[in-house]
Amino acid sequence: MKSLLYFFLSVSCLSVFTNYSMEKKSPFLFRLGSDADSECLLKIINEEAVDDSNNIVIVPEKFRRNKVKQELQEQRLFVAVESNSGEIIGFKKLFVINNAKEQRDILQHEIRCLGNPSESHATISLGGLTVNVEKPVEYADLSNDICVYNGADFTRKEYRGKGVNKNLTDFAWIIATQEIGEKISRSNPQNLIMVYGLVRDNSGTELCGGRTKSIVSSFVLFVKQNYATQDYASNVVNISRYSAYKPTFDPKSEVLQPLGDDQSIAGFGYVLLYSLISKKS
Repeated sequence: MKSLLYFFLSVSCLSVFTNYSMEKKSPFLFRLGSDADSECLLKIINEEAVDDSNNIVIVPEKFRRNKVKQELQEQRLFVAVESNSGEIIGFKKLFVINNAKEQRDILQHEIRCLGNPSESHATISLGGLTVNVEKPVEYADLSNDICVYNGADFTRKEYRGKGVNKNLTDFAWIIATQEIGEKISRSNPQNLIMVYGLVRDNSGTELCGGRTKSIVSSFVLFVKQNYATQDYASNVVNISRYSAYKPTFDPKSEVLQPLGDDQSIAGFGYVLLYSLISKKS
């Protein structure tokens, strides 16, 4: 059944992308980054994104070129391109974590959800984004789950307010659908989770405030379109928020090691969880 579901999701994914490109008639194109984009992305990071380092993770200068190349090779970066000029105007990091050690390191040290009680927790209805506040939760192990990392994004200043980041993120989710479908059919996971971090200035005082509102809306829409109408029983997404710190680096450091919490920017790690337990279970 899950293999058949994966087939239909793949066809649906292609259909959504085709319709998206035709209907929007956007002045921008969205695609998976390639090795050929590395120098352009490095230039954007060094000359523009670095000024936003209080909000997004920027590694030390010594490691930036190799880091960009590595993430392009691992297909973790998506780019927005101005249609007429072909110029890259923004990027987005989003990927399915396939390495168990990397997944645990991110959950434990960046999101800080393993073994720690959440600062706040709620369930969100798929029907109308109704939020029900609940008791804090503490995760001991999420190793049997599919984990999607929703990472840094940056849009050049002159192109902000034009829907570039939203559309680029939507495109990244479309591409991720295929890999998620493969993992569901292969490993029978318990949950689909998405993790991300925000500094406090971008988080808002409420659990679903600040940038989380749009991030949650995107994830809920993704779940509704691809999973909620299929074989799965759940009709809610769980959201938990944990006290954390944005990984912060000394730009001149000779080692790829984040600074301590006392020199980093306070924020939150978030876990969005959708149960993949079958209706027949």
